[in-house]
Amino acid sequence: MPEAHTVEVTTYTLAELKELGGRGYDNALDALGQAATEYGWWDDELEGYILEEVQRRWGITFNPKNVTFDLGRGDRLCFGKTSDVDDKVFLKAAGIDLRTRAARAIYEDGGHLVLGVRYYGGGIAHNWVGFYEYEYLPDYIEDMQPGITDKLNDTLREATDFALKVLKDDEESLTSEEYLLEWADISDYWFNEDGSWA
Repeated sequence: MPEAHTVEVTTYTLAELKELGGRGYDNALDALGQAATEYGWWDDELEGYILEEVQRRWGITFNPKNVTFDLGRGDRLCFGKTSDVDDKVFLKAAGIDLRTRAARAIYEDGGHLVLGVRYYGGGIAHNWVGFYEYEYLPDYIEDMQPGITDKLNDTLREATDFALKVLKDDEESLTSEEYLLEWADISDYWFNEDGSWA
């Protein structure tokens, strides 16, 4: 019977791969970056900091499970449908004097701001701010204060831009070289010379 030969394969930590230089280190970083941003990494931000800040600054309460976003091609975020908008907070954020007739018509005369959702092809969604079942504000409010609809939609855009920035910053942090080196070290990850998982 022939004698079996074993081939010893050298494995490396991420820091060792970095010292080796070459494409293996880049491949390992790519693999770790994908692992760090697998589905659900955004839950903590949406359920915590983003939700709290959007409520505090803009008066919008949303269900984190209804949020859709795209950080790549289109940089879009939609809070999803909600009827929980604090009219006074939202109007103040839009720079609208609460003593105006238009503002009072929204928060005193039975009106209430809501976030609606419009869907486009490919599942792309965006929010609009409106009044009960109406899309946008009814004409009589716009007549009281021309431009109020644009101000409210600009304010909604500020809120979605804020949420997008937090998510983008978080994704950037999770895929940074510094974070991935630390994560690989703490997790005791090993790689082959080509950067594949060992």
